Amino acid sequence: MRMETRTGNITTNRMDKAETNKEKQKFERFQNFYRNILVNVAVSIKTLEELTEQTDENVIFSNYCPAFTTAVLKNFWAQSVIKLNECFKGDHSFDKFINYIKANWNKIYTGKWEEITDWNDNTTGREEISFGRTEIFKRIEEVEQILDEEENKQIIEKIKDFRDKAFAHTDDDSPKNVIHLTELRKAFSFAENIFNKLQVMYDRCHTCLEPSNSDDVKNIIHIVDLYNKYKTQIREIDFRERY
Repeated sequence: MRMETRTGNITTNRMDKAETNKEKQKFERFQNFYRNILVNVAVSIKTLEELTEQTDENVIFSNYCPAFTTAVLKNFWAQSVIKLNECFKGDHSFDKFINYIKANWNKIYTGKWEEITDWNDNTTGREEISFGRTEIFKRIEEVEQILDEEENKQIIEKIKDFRDKAFAHTDDDSPKNVIHLTELRKAFSFAENIFNKLQVMYDRCHTCLEPSNSDDVKNIIHIVDLYNKYKTQIREIDFRERY
């Protein structure tokens, strides 16, 4: 016997007055900092992933502009490491953010919402949503567990090591470990997860911090590849237009 799938549309309405205070304003400054940092990191990592993929197009692109490619790779590696380190070990680290939330949770997470679900069987469901101390501290514990996972801790320490010894300034004592692009991607992913776990209780919004056009470097690579394929015809057209 086949079961009918129940579907519906959800509308969320805010029920409180959304009044601001200094605690919320500082919370928002933290979140805006992470949002700006991680959007830039996402673009840098995606560009590195696109440029280092072993494809014929990338080989051609690198052959046409080796200095540009090398500079982009070095700079985007540095930016990714430095900016991620700001989230984990900097003046606005997640640890400091968590401690701030613990001290001010009742003045930050004051929102109340109503979710209305219009089901396809012509029924309507209503649910009031707010976050109390139990839910808030459970979410904080989840975030702390992410930061305390052994693999994540090792990646964070690698990022700090490379930031201190390779990118922030030249150090005679070079980093002992190798950091891989996949580790930068993982660090971005769990940083984005932490951002959303703490944000969604504030405004009921989940944010994708990687822009939809973060891979647009592919357009440049493809154009160079097309030029390489049709350069004779392009030069002939250019010659005729000039003379």
